[in-house]
Parts: sequence; structure tokens; C-alpha cells
Amino acid sequence: MKRIGLFGGTFNPIHNGHLQLAEGVLKLFKLDYIYFIPTGLSYHKEVEYIPSSKDRLKMLELATEENDSFLISDCDIKRPGPTYTIDTIKDMNELEPEAEFYWVMGSDSFVNILKWKDLKGIGKSVTFLVALRAGENKTFVEAYRDSLPFHLKEKVILFEWPIQNISSNKIKKTIIDKKYLPKSVYEYIKLKGLYHGTIK
Repeated sequence: MKRIGLFGGTFNPIHNGHLQLAEGVLKLFKLDYIYFIPTGLSYHKEVEYIPSSKDRLKMLELATEENDSFLISDCDIKRPGPTYTIDTIKDMNELEPEAEFYWVMGSDSFVNILKWKDLKGIGKSVTFLVALRAGENKTFVEAYRDSLPFHLKEKVILFEWPIQNISSNKIKKTIIDKKYLPKSVYEYIKLKGLYHGTIK
């Protein structure tokens, strides 16, 4: 049975921290490959600016083109209405029916997991791989995991990974700094004038 990582997110924009996390998870958990799955309409995020789905997909393609273990699914973008993780997993089950799925996420998303739709169904379908950033309060995240119902907490694996301490929000709140981005993504942003031209 294939071991497949599912990495969902707005990817606004895709940056080096995302790629480093995906590369780390591949090696650490011996996954066959990882699907990057950009969200369509996120029901729990309010963003001031987001490029078109076409532009976000193109940036993902550019960022992942040199790694054969990185794949992209546009299932969340093509599905109408808000993006719910349970629907993403159903679509991926149809695409990869003979697979064991691992949902890749940061601890900042994990501590809000009780807000997710049909969490019981999600827990039956995936194992959660939750990345702890360097210097993060591991005790708090462990306590949160242990407070979950048993059928959920047994499906959660916490791991420490020295990913860059950057985020898409940090990038956009200042300026688009090329040191945080794959070169091809930076050049695409500059070419298309995305993020209102706030480039360094």
C-alpha cells in the first residue's frame, strides 16, 4: 500500500518553509510522495489578498517541478463552495484508492482542529503529521493532543522539524522577499505583478 502525504493550504504564496517541511516529512515517515492541495474558498480564513487559483497553481508547479515526489491536486479549487478537509480526503481516496494517507500540517493549524467539519470521519481516513517549529511550546501542543477523544489522539504524530521560521503572512505583511521563496516563484510573482508589486 502506498504511503501518501496530503499537504493542504492556501499557499499564498508557496515558500521555502513549505518545501522544507514536505521534504522532511517524506524522509522521516518514508512516504512515497506528497500531494500539495491548494484550497479553493477557505471557510475558516480571512485573507486580505489572494492571487487567482491559476496563479497559485502555477507557483506550486514552479516550486515543485524538480522533485518527482511532489505532486499537485487541484481538487479543492475545482470543487464549488467552501473547502472542507473531509471533502478533500474523499476526492483523494477516489484518486488514490489503494493508499494510506497522512495529513501534513503545522501545530498552529492542529490546535484549531476541533473546528473542522466531520472530524470523526477525517480521523478514520488519515494520520495527522503535526510539525513543531523550533522553540515552540511542545508541552502545550502535547496537552492539546492528549485532550482529544481517543479515536483522534491515537492518529496524531507530533514531530520536531527545523523548518524556517517564516510564514506566508509574514512575507505579505512586509514585502515579498526573494530569500524566502524558490527563485522561479519569485520571478513569477515579479513577472505577473502579484501582491501589488511589493517585491524586494
